[in-house]
Amino acid sequence: MKVGDLVELSASGKKLQLNEHAMAKIGLVTHRYGWGESAYVQSGYRNATWGDPDTYCLDILWSGTSDLVYSHPRNDLKHAK
Repeated sequence: MKVGDLVELSASGKKLQLNEHAMAKIGLVTHRYGWGESAYVQSGYRNATWGDPDTYCLDILWSGTSDLVYSHPRNDLKHAK
């Protein structure tokens, strides 16, 4: 996925209660974190990339959430249809 793609929650993303804000919504990818870049989460900053090239963190602007951006791991998302 790249910046500008439209996404929705994947099956695994829908199973997580912490993703309730994004249920049945479409999101816009606003940032893809590079290797070693940190993402801010509620508990502070954390490494946004891991060893597997398919596992990386994305910032998503969800429809209906004004200007609030949420960070999600790649496996929580899929391209919107």
